[in-house]
Amino acid sequence: MTDVIVLSAAVAIVASGLILLPVAWWATNARASRVTSLELVDERGETRLHLGVDAHGAARITLLDREGHVRAGLFVRADGAAGLTFWDRNERLRTMAGAASDGTPFVGLWDAGDRLRAELSVAGDGTPGLSFWDQNDKLRAVLGTRPDGLPVAALLDSIGSIVWSAPLNGMSWRALGRIGRCDVPTPRRNGEHHRAD
Repeated sequence: MTDVIVLSAAVAIVASGLILLPVAWWATNARASRVTSLELVDERGETRLHLGVDAHGAARITLLDREGHVRAGLFVRADGAAGLTFWDRNERLRTMAGAASDGTPFVGLWDAGDRLRAELSVAGDGTPGLSFWDQNDKLRAVLGTRPDGLPVAALLDSIGSIVWSAPLNGMSWRALGRIGRCDVPTPRRNGEHHRAD
């Protein structure tokens, strides 16, 4: 199916959030319709909300500002990974919170250069971890707990070697457990993966 429905609507902002009245009408009157995407536009005809399923099977809801810039999104990929994203005015991903396909929860923070700089996650065994990357995409610091509850921390140099760790008992890199990014690829600043292609 390649049908697209575009609804012209006034979008009202109220204290409780964004109200999109045409959705109720559409849900009531278009029960027999099946489409792959739906767009809601404001009074100027600018797309403000896009609901759709992309070519990779990911269901997406994208919210755009009055200038047409992607500002927030919600997705569920075909493999089950899900997330909520927030973008800056230049359509650069800044924050993502969600769960990887294996259920691992995470929160990631990106800088203005499209680089992941910090991630908080909880591994399958329940151990939390906080990781930091430098501007060259190198993991530089990790803070977390081991499955036995012992807190661990490590600082790494630019080639990934541990230069300091606590506890200071010869802890190996593997003792830190799962370190690094979750398996949810990051959309690029042009809104890729959030707009209908």
